[in-house]
Parts: sequence; C-alpha cells; structure tokens
Amino acid sequence: METGRLFAGRGAGGMKMSEDEQIEIKVRDPDFREMIYRTCFMTINGAVFSALMEAGLRGLFPGEDENGVIVYGYIDPVKGICFEILGGGREQNGMVSVLSALQETSASVTKESVNDCRIIPFAGEKIPAFQKKMETIRAMYACPRDLAKVREMDIIDEWRHADIPDRVLVYLMRDGELPEPCWVLTTGLNGRKIKGRLLRDPRGDFGVRGGDDIEFSIHREDGDVICVAQF
Repeated sequence: METGRLFAGRGAGGMKMSEDEQIEIKVRDPDFREMIYRTCFMTINGAVFSALMEAGLRGLFPGEDENGVIVYGYIDPVKGICFEILGGGREQNGMVSVLSALQETSASVTKESVNDCRIIPFAGEKIPAFQKKMETIRAMYACPRDLAKVREMDIIDEWRHADIPDRVLVYLMRDGELPEPCWVLTTGLNGRKIKGRLLRDPRGDFGVRGGDDIEFSIHREDGDVICVAQF
C-alpha cells in the first residue's frame, strides 16, 4: 500500500491554548458541537494506532517527538462523530506544535473508540497544510440545513446517543399501548416536528416498523423534556 506523504516542519509553529482549553478534558466530556468542524489536538490510543496501521502508516507516523495527533471532527450519519487524522503534533505546557501533516492518506477514528483520549480544540487558527483535506471532509459530510438545525437543538441533548448525535431516543405513544422508547435517526424538520427514521421494529403495535419515516415532537412537562411520536 502506498503511504501518504508527510509534511514535516517545526516552522508550523505552536499554538497557545487558553486557560479553559488547558483543562484536562476527555473526548467524552465536551458538548459535541465543540469538536465537529474544528481542528483539535488529541492524545493517542490503540484505536488511533490501528487506524494508522490500516492506512499503511504505522512505523512512519507519528514520529518520536509527537505525543498526539491533529484531528478534524465531523459527523458521519451512520458512525456518528468521527475524527480525521490530519497530522502529528506535540503538546507541552499548554502549547501545541504541529509537526507533520498527512497529505494523501486518509485515516479516521470514531468518537466511541477514543472517548478516553485527551482532546484540546484549537481556538480557530488556520493551518494551510490541512485546509484541502478539511474542505473535502466538509463537502463529503455536508448535511441539509434543516438537519443542521436539529443538531443545534441542545434541548434534546439528554436524549441523544452519546457518540451518534443524530440518533435520538423517542417515546412511541398510541392509545392502548404502553409508551415504548426507540432510537430514531433524525433527518430534518417538518414545521415544528422533527423527522427521522425508526431504527428497529417496536415491540408494541404502533403501526410502524424499523426503517419507516416518522415525525416526533418535543414535549415539556414540569421542567422535563421528552421526545414523543404520537400514533
């Protein structure tokens, strides 16, 4: 397998993290919106090494001076939050230095596989060596505007899947049936209702099956929020 070229250069400089960004945070901790479509420094675990091996880069990358990788977060509709590995870096005393960049090879990991890794989102600095790959990812995983609006609805965050934020736990309701929670893959909006695809057959008789398109609403009661699909 042909390996991707590495762009190496300490000339890429270092980026000082703010005091908030220097707090020890794991991938599982932040609001997912703080990690998608942003460049981050992330420590390395077995899943990262496996991804590099599959890409034919094990032994070539990361280098001896690199104690982490530079990644770019995005949402895959099926896999959920993923991180494209852009290159290698080093974090020391709150300063992140970019030491290398993967020019041609693609290697990525899912959030689920790196939840225990430390992560430091960059404040917004643009690194020229990464721009082309980041633009490609944004184009590949662009979502409709109404789905983007659903992703911004923090009111339903407690019902989202921790690693796949487009999946929301919805209670199916119908007269004569007990309420049944089912995962729904959100796809957009229809007025004030959220559209999605039911991910499994319900046990009860709600007139729908796994794979069907349904709509659900956000219900508020006594300060609590619940997602409900009424049939």
